[in-house]
This record gives sequence, C-alpha cells and structure tokens, in this order.
Amino acid sequence: MSIENMRFETVNVKDLKEFPDNPRIGDVEEIKKSLVANGQYKPLIVNTQTGHVLTGNHTLKALKELNIEEAYVNYIDIDPSNEKKIVLVDNKLTDNSTYDSQALGDILQELMDDGELIGTGFVADEVDDLIATLGEAPIVTEFEKFEGGYALDDEEIEKLKDNYISTEVANKEARGGERLRDVMLHYPESKYESFVEMLGSLAEKLDQKKTDTVFLAVEFFYKTHFDGKEDPQNPLKRFFNGSS
Repeated sequence: MSIENMRFETVNVKDLKEFPDNPRIGDVEEIKKSLVANGQYKPLIVNTQTGHVLTGNHTLKALKELNIEEAYVNYIDIDPSNEKKIVLVDNKLTDNSTYDSQALGDILQELMDDGELIGTGFVADEVDDLIATLGEAPIVTEFEKFEGGYALDDEEIEKLKDNYISTEVANKEARGGERLRDVMLHYPESKYESFVEMLGSLAEKLDQKKTDTVFLAVEFFYKTHFDGKEDPQNPLKRFFNGSS
C-alpha cells in the first residue's frame, strides 16, 4: 500500500465525515479539555477518495461539541479497502505503548506544581497515586464489603484495611499533606490569551505558582469587598499599599 498526494488544509468541520463503524471508544471530554488548553496540535487524517476521517474521529467529535468551526487536516489518497487497516493500527500501536513511570511522574509533578495539569489527560488523583507508587507505597483499591460474607479471613481483611490507610497517608504526604482537586476554567479564545498572560505576569510579580496566584487573587477580592476580613499575609496586599 502506498500513500499518494498528501496535502495539508484547514477545513470546515461540517464538511468532515467520521469513519463508519469506528470500533474505538475515545474520551471526548478529555479531548475537549486538551483542545481548550492546547489547541488542535495534531491534524486529522482524511482519505480524499471517501472523505472519511481515519485518525482523529474523537477529536472531530470534540471540535463539534466545542462549536469550533475549522479543523486542521492532512488529506491522503489511498484505496478505500485499506482504510480499516489505518484506523486499526493507529489505535493498536498506541495501546502497545507504555510509560517510563519515573519520567512520567517527574513531568506530571512539575506540571501540577505549576498549576498546568489541565490539558494533559491526567487528573490530580492519578498523579497522587503514581507518586505514591514511585515512593514504594502500596496501592490498594478502597476496601468494600460484599454481600454473602468475605473471601478472606479476619487477619487478611485487617491487613488490606491497613494497607489502604497507609496508601492514603502516603498520597497525602507526597502532595504536601493533603490531596489535590481539579478546577476547570473555560474562556473564549479572545479572553483565554489575556487571562494566561495576566496570570503569568501576576504570578511572577508575586513570586507564586500560578495555582496559588489564582487562589490568592480570589481570596483577596472576596475578603476585601465581601467578607471585610483582609488577610495581612496575602502578598497582593502590598500592591494596594503603594509598593507594587
């Protein structure tokens, strides 16, 4: 099989057709988060002979749900009989891949510390669990009782409970004492660029992480204008005392 006449275009999303009977079930919600955070960094692959999207069908779904009108597309010219092979191999090779856990943990921890986890496909709990694993803490799923009695004796059950508690403690210690939770913020593109620029600038001036800067700004505004209890330790306060 050879691929002929590859070309790159920007195409109206309405003109693209999903591959029929696609066996892959993708996480459209996570793809939407990635599109908001990163944009469409990888073009869809479309067969010129049929108009079918061969790779990126779930990205196409996400684009539609986000009401994004145009998509980046690489057109290829192949015989329709070979479409299924490309659809399958693109997914299977991804399934066959794995991670260097230490390298993955280092990258994710750095991104989470900087408040940049959204758009990676990972959530804070997953990072907690991975870091705990790298620290050799046992990973045990939450202990649950099932109808009809226990398959383990009392001593084994207690060990499982103790291991679960140890894992929870290790996860909290790995993240500085408490587990983290995600907050999603969605902005139109025109506001997104300004928000990122302002947040970066403010974080630099305050010498704070971006996540901490968002919290400090909201806390300062709320306590100053609604609660009436200003926090004298909030670094934003010095900017309103003429020392910016």
